[in-house]
Amino acid sequence: MWIGRLIGYILIAVLGGKFARSVGGGGDALWHKFPAAKVYLFRRLVPKWAIGQAFGDLIFLRTDFQRDRATITHELVHVEQWHRHGWQFAFRYLLASFRAGIKHGWQHAYRQNKFEVEAYAREHEV
Repeated sequence: MWIGRLIGYILIAVLGGKFARSVGGGGDALWHKFPAAKVYLFRRLVPKWAIGQAFGDLIFLRTDFQRDRATITHELVHVEQWHRHGWQFAFRYLLASFRAGIKHGWQHAYRQNKFEVEAYAREHEV
């Protein structure tokens, strides 16, 4: 868990002043489960192929996408996964993407990654 938070804070420290702003938390059930989770909006940090990314308790979202409840909940599921797997989550996520790419084809590796399957399935939890 600490490694994800460390990565996130390094990114904020390096880019935060120019590219990010905190938008705080929300009132959903998952927010109550992870009250330390913080959401930051970034113009350039999140890759073009992603809407958001979670690093530990920190969620980074692109500013050019609508930040709806489903998107925030999806990223909160990743926060929960960081809590569940600790520092190993980053490696497990990459391994799951690799396995999904081999099994389902590389164009489907992201959506077939078991961590993404869980996050998409739980997007509408409230």
